Amino acid sequence: MIIGLIVAFSREGDDGKQVLKDAKQMIRQVQGFHESPEYYERLVDRAHREVFSEAYSMSVGRRSRGTLDEDKYLTDLFARMIQIAQGENADHVAKNLKKLHDEIFQIEPEPETAKKGK
Repeated sequence: MIIGLIVAFSREGDDGKQVLKDAKQMIRQVQGFHESPEYYERLVDRAHREVFSEAYSMSVGRRSRGTLDEDKYLTDLFARMIQIAQGENADHVAKNLKKLHDEIFQIEPEPETAKKGK
């Protein structure tokens, strides 16, 4: 049983590395990435470490498989990156991240008149 758990944790680590690699590739699409690539990659690294395990589940058995709830992962990843950027007074980065999030999830931007009423 202990060997199975070690294999399971090893697989989660491998899956986590691949998901992080994919997230870093995705974040290159964000407006302004090329102005501060190190900053954006640091945001992805930090947020990924904080949210990956909540979206990843492992079935234990002879054929252990990991499953990633992609919507949860991406939602939590973007929320955490935006939160970090806002906390560091990088509001333009937070805005760019929100825009990419909305594009990925096909969320329509709020009309300007709705924003003024808030």
